[in-house]
Amino acid sequence: MIYMEGKLCPQCNKTKQLKEFYLTNNKSDIYHCYCKTCMKKNQTKYRRTNGYNVSNTSQKNSNKVKLELFDILGGAKCILCEITDVEVLTFDHIDNDGIEDRKRGLNGSYMSRYYRIHPEEAKKKLQVLCFNCNRKKANYYMAFKRLERFNIPPF
Repeated sequence: MIYMEGKLCPQCNKTKQLKEFYLTNNKSDIYHCYCKTCMKKNQTKYRRTNGYNVSNTSQKNSNKVKLELFDILGGAKCILCEITDVEVLTFDHIDNDGIEDRKRGLNGSYMSRYYRIHPEEAKKKLQVLCFNCNRKKANYYMAFKRLERFNIPPF
């Protein structure tokens, strides 16, 4: 569709600028039929009526995938300090090549799902660390890279 002046929201019956509409994947019309204001009102109304069931279900599925990936990598335990609290455990890229996964669109739960169906690749590229050990590793890596950049030997 071609819009000259704007688009009419059928809920509030106002013609608004295109920036007032969310983009959508619909091939016939790239803008959502309702304006952002009406969409937010609809979402608020839905959540008041139905609660946050959609996000709770999504979170449960994400946790299930995360636990399966822990099993693939040898268990839910930090390999450095051996903490077992899954709330603080994360997946670390062994060779600090997480940027390559992010470039491929693998971040967050997408990464977990990808490596769950590619377990051999997961075993080669990932390890389980707690957030503290992951942060220490990142700090050490960045310090080492700075020394390397200025041709200073680390020891």
